[in-house]
Amino acid sequence: MCCKPMRLARRSSRPCRNTLHELDPTRLCTAAVNGSYDKPFASVLDVMGFNYELLLADKYHADHPRQPVIGTETASTVATRGIIPRTSCELGKRL
Repeated sequence: MCCKPMRLARRSSRPCRNTLHELDPTRLCTAAVNGSYDKPFASVLDVMGFNYELLLADKYHADHPRQPVIGTETASTVATRGIIPRTSCELGKRL
């Protein structure tokens, strides 16, 4: 019973990807994925996007060597965006 939704996910993802390719054949189909790398829809993507879990990207790519991978959301987990002034008075201050 648990396999039926997985087959449905792959079956519904493929037509969506095909439509995207028809609309713009110059662009690859990708998704910003967070923890569903083993789901059937992942095999339909042209490029697998990793949100935050970059340590899993190497293993995923080793298991799927023909599918490129990309970090889609990564900055907030490994770096700060700095201090953003909230008022015009703070703009002149050195923070």
